Amino acid sequence: MNKTIIGSVLTAFGASLCCTGPIILMALGVTSVGIFSFIEPLRPFLTIFALGILGYSFYSAFRKQPDCCEADLQKQKTRKISLFIMTPVIIGFLLLPNFIPAEDVSAITENNTDLISEWTVTGMTCQGCANGLQNAMNNMEGIIKCQVDYETRIMKCQTNPKLMTDGKLMDLVTKVGYQAVRNGDS
Repeated sequence: MNKTIIGSVLTAFGASLCCTGPIILMALGVTSVGIFSFIEPLRPFLTIFALGILGYSFYSAFRKQPDCCEADLQKQKTRKISLFIMTPVIIGFLLLPNFIPAEDVSAITENNTDLISEWTVTGMTCQGCANGLQNAMNNMEGIIKCQVDYETRIMKCQTNPKLMTDGKLMDLVTKVGYQAVRNGDS
């Protein structure tokens, strides 16, 4: 496969790493899903770079070759085929953050023993971040249920007050890679 195509795929993957990274980490059981959020400000540059490399790959594959190079027809054909196969992969990586769905979680129900709190979370850059935070928080001891809404940046948690304090909850959110400020009791 041509080096420019490989470079474009890797750059496109890098551009989507802020969203694919947490998914990969969650699959591996790692809870620090926010560590890839530093890539979000670089996404526009990585996207332009990936599309630039892809454009150059098309230009190289389809430009008119000098007559002396007719012997490389099979190599050119292979390059064109790999280019057409990898282009949807590259575009898919670049568009992935726009298509991550929110995970469904059953509604939080109030009772007399649990504490329900609402938090504003900063540092999330896509729905993948919200899903990762929600999964990480729901796997923590003392948290009965946690819902994270990317659109509003609100995290609503139902906790056991004997096992989970506000300070511990804030530390857990920070450990995962985000920041949380309590809005007050709901």
